[in-house]
Amino acid sequence: MKKGFLGLIIIIALTFVLSSCGGIRYSKTMKGAEDFHPKSVGIIEVRAGGYPEVKGTADEIVTEVLSEKKWFSKVISEKIIQEKMASDDGVKDIVDNYLMKLEKVSYSDPELSRKIGEIYAVDALLVVTVDFWTYTTEGDDKVAKGGFSMDLVEAASGRIIWKAAHHKVKKYKFFEPDLSKLAKSISKKMITQMPH
Repeated sequence: MKKGFLGLIIIIALTFVLSSCGGIRYSKTMKGAEDFHPKSVGIIEVRAGGYPEVKGTADEIVTEVLSEKKWFSKVISEKIIQEKMASDDGVKDIVDNYLMKLEKVSYSDPELSRKIGEIYAVDALLVVTVDFWTYTTEGDDKVAKGGFSMDLVEAASGRIIWKAAHHKVKKYKFFEPDLSKLAKSISKKMITQMPH
């Protein structure tokens, strides 16, 4: 009787701990991801969608969170990727063609991803999309809403290893919450689940 009761208490405690950790809204790790351990990553694009004014800020936030994890010996921001593209038309064509195929037909071209990996000396490519970055209302509530989607690609093969999306809503009455802080907490939660 005592063993059964103790077992029940342990199960309830574990359920509570696991549920309180919370997950992200969508996270899919592809087959073989457990064998992928990149030492370096490059953010090849931040798609700002309807929020073009936050493109640079989003890049800085994700770069900072990736660097803080200390999983990678090198983290290259989209800003650095863009600087090299601006000074070399050949690199620009390779990156633009890769991103166009990825966006238009959901095809991660292995030859182009391999070239990008070699050019920037990175094992993984990260594409970030800003899904939400706004103040709005939901019913009677004023809310701040932030959200990202991310695709992690193995540069050498072009395989999309991990896809994720998460957003967060924060209610407020008078003072608008800082969306940059909200975005940082979202990206921290997402990147915790990224294969590494």
